[in-house]
Amino acid sequence: MNIIFSIIKVIASSFPVGSSVVQIVSEYEATKINAKINKLLDPISLLHVDIKSLSEQIYKELKSTDSKCLFLDNDDFFIANPKPLAILEANGFIKLRKNINKSNPVGLYLGNKDFIAYLSGLYEDPTKITKLVHKIENCPKGEALWGKKLKLELDLPLVLIDAFFEAYVAKGYGLTSLNTNESRYLSKV
Repeated sequence: MNIIFSIIKVIASSFPVGSSVVQIVSEYEATKINAKINKLLDPISLLHVDIKSLSEQIYKELKSTDSKCLFLDNDDFFIANPKPLAILEANGFIKLRKNINKSNPVGLYLGNKDFIAYLSGLYEDPTKITKLVHKIENCPKGEALWGKKLKLELDLPLVLIDAFFEAYVAKGYGLTSLNTNESRYLSKV
């Protein structure tokens, strides 16, 4: 079917009116292809129109506190974003922290390493992320990387570094420290 459609486009382009139609069809196809590419590049933002701006606020808070537990004193944040927050929670990206005495959540927990990595891909300096990945990728077998040292060296939140460590552990490439007070990755490969 695609071959026939291509032949029709070639023949139609040799006529004055046909070339305009071919141009319109090509523009339409390009728009569809761009939409598919955007869906592949940023699937989380497509879950709700406000998720991208909400994600930016979440990452700014994560970066300033360097914690997976974000306690936001501002009720306006939760009042303005109930649907995107609900979608993020339903998809396992965040957990809303609720208080029985309040109708709105009091904070959120970022326990999903993939969502933290996603946020860093959108809002962190790409050269810093590239350096972090390079250090983890090139860590010799049996050697350790210390999160606190990388935090100082790369100026990245420790929570983000731990998320990348966890991603490499999930691939079977290494181990992380079980001690919550230290952040360490030991390469197995």
